[in-house]
Amino acid sequence: MKAELEAIGVSKTVYGYLYPEVEGVMARTFRDPKLIEIQRRGYTQRQDPMGQSFIETYTGWTRDILNIDAQRFRFVYPTAGSAEAIRESIAVQATANRARGQTTLHMFDGDYEGYVAYARAHGVNIVLHERDGYTESLRDLGPGDTFYISQPSAIDGNLWDGYDRFMSWLEAHQPTLDVFVDLAYLGTLTEGRARIATHFKNIRGLFFSLSKAFGIFYQRIGGLFSDREWPSLYANRLWFKNLVNLTLGEELMRQFPPDALPARYRPVQMAVVAGLRDRFGPTVEPSDSVLIAHQPVREPLEPVQRELCRTRRVVRYCLTPGIDQRVSGHPS
Repeated sequence: MKAELEAIGVSKTVYGYLYPEVEGVMARTFRDPKLIEIQRRGYTQRQDPMGQSFIETYTGWTRDILNIDAQRFRFVYPTAGSAEAIRESIAVQATANRARGQTTLHMFDGDYEGYVAYARAHGVNIVLHERDGYTESLRDLGPGDTFYISQPSAIDGNLWDGYDRFMSWLEAHQPTLDVFVDLAYLGTLTEGRARIATHFKNIRGLFFSLSKAFGIFYQRIGGLFSDREWPSLYANRLWFKNLVNLTLGEELMRQFPPDALPARYRPVQMAVVAGLRDRFGPTVEPSDSVLIAHQPVREPLEPVQRELCRTRRVVRYCLTPGIDQRVSGHPS
């Protein structure tokens, strides 16, 4: 199946695309002598405040999209991508379970598979919900339960237009449910008009990452904004941070506004989508994220489509292989 996916220029897992423009910034940044200098004399603790400028740069980079309330979300931690923060928050929930009884992690069916994997690894219960049925399925919750949601959505690569309505419903009907918003796809949207509200009272944390935005998955650059302190991440602010990678992240954000590269590569996305339409029909649509296309599930499905079904309703195509083939000229 992997060979067939590669032949049509898609993958099941969503990978960021390492843009040639990003490669250029990486090459320049990694030659900068200051990357050595910032490692020196650690015993003086001069590195402790380093990394704060990365957080400030991200806050400014996303201001028109997120407008994060720095007073409310004043506990901020750089992490190894968003995954470290997600794992840590689920681990904290698991630890609390030992003291107060079992709690549940709630999420929408088809959302980021990492939530499920980490919850299972830590023995946290998981309940999947449908996006059009949460007003019924979320009626009965236990104390300490959480909800994890990606926006833009990992389900189909789109900004979910029901997000504000969902969060407002939670405020009115489940005000004690702690919600964590995963912003991993921010920076991959081809339109510059995106807005993601972060003021809702249920939100406890905002996970973010530059992996998909710039195709730098292996640099592990991300973080967590929260309205509460996370003692297990305290050391990340002072010592357990990769200053080289944070420097690279800062430079990339200074060079490229959130929608600059996705908008530039939108025609390439559309070219890959055109090929998929030739194979799978006209219902294949480009997602808001430049990395993804999606299609309604309609039987009969080809085996490759079934492999890519995100839910019983959505086929999700990661376009990164096809984008790379068209830009680099390299076959799969």
